[in-house]
Amino acid sequence: MVCCQTIDQDLIAIGTQFFDVILLDLNFAGDNRTGLDVFRKISATDNSADVILISGETKPDRLIQIMNAGVTRFIPRPSTSDQVRKAVRDTLKKREVRFQAFNHAAKGGKGPPPLIGNSPAMLKLKEEVSCAIQSGAKDILLVGESCLGFSRSERSNG
Repeated sequence: MVCCQTIDQDLIAIGTQFFDVILLDLNFAGDNRTGLDVFRKISATDNSADVILISGETKPDRLIQIMNAGVTRFIPRPSTSDQVRKAVRDTLKKREVRFQAFNHAAKGGKGPPPLIGNSPAMLKLKEEVSCAIQSGAKDILLVGESCLGFSRSERSNG
């Protein structure tokens, strides 16, 4: 974890190190730049980092502008440390799913893509697919909602 004292130090760190998740406030005391300005510089420097924006912003047009800019997640203030931890944890889980899919594609995508998830429904699905493969099925079509490996309760809470 890296914490810097100034925006400029943050931007230097982002330009010289790799970060999975960046926590960013929208407003800075004593600086005319906004979190959105800084987010755009982060994106230009490292577009693979997920940025979680934390702010007390309530103007709908401003919130739309923030989300359209491409931030990964928005946490309203006041927020608890548990809310921030959960947002970081969920973001890291989604990164892992993307990484697994990327690895599968990078290896030529041979064979079926991995089924990712450990919810009871996903474990049952994995078992059913395994049985179908063992019985000689050549093609299996899975149809339904994509949830990036998260259970319904995890998605509805964050």
